[in-house]
Amino acid sequence: MPPDTDPGLGPSATREGTAPFSVFLAGLEEGVLHGDLSKALVKINEDVSDLALNGAKKVKATLTITVDFLLEGGVWEIKGDYKVKIPSPPRGRTMMWSTAGHNFTHKNPRQTELFRDVSFANTDGMRAV
Repeated sequence: MPPDTDPGLGPSATREGTAPFSVFLAGLEEGVLHGDLSKALVKINEDVSDLALNGAKKVKATLTITVDFLLEGGVWEIKGDYKVKIPSPPRGRTMMWSTAGHNFTHKNPRQTELFRDVSFANTDGMRAV
C-alpha cells in the first residue's frame, strides 16, 4: 500500500493530516458562529461575575456547541448552533402568615400589636380634664 493512502478512508483517500477543530469551527457560517461564540464567552464572564459579586459562592455556566452534519449527494451540509445556560440570580425570601380567609399577610393575625394607633374615633363620651 502506498504511504500516502489511508486504509481507513478508502483507496482513493490521501493523508492530509488532521485539520484543527478551531479552523473548522471558525469557518462555519463564514465566521458568524465563531463571532457569536466569542460574544457568548464575554456574556458568560460578565453574568457569572455579577452573580458572584452579589453574594453567590459558586456559580456555574454552561456553553453547549452543537454541530449537525448531513451528507447528501456527496455534499456536506453542516449547521452549527450554541446554547448558554446561566443560573438565575438568587431571589429573596418573604415570611408571611395566613389569615382566616386564606389570604397572605405580613402581620401575624394572632399577635397583638405592641404599638397601635390609640386615637379615638368616637369622642362622644369623653370630656376634657
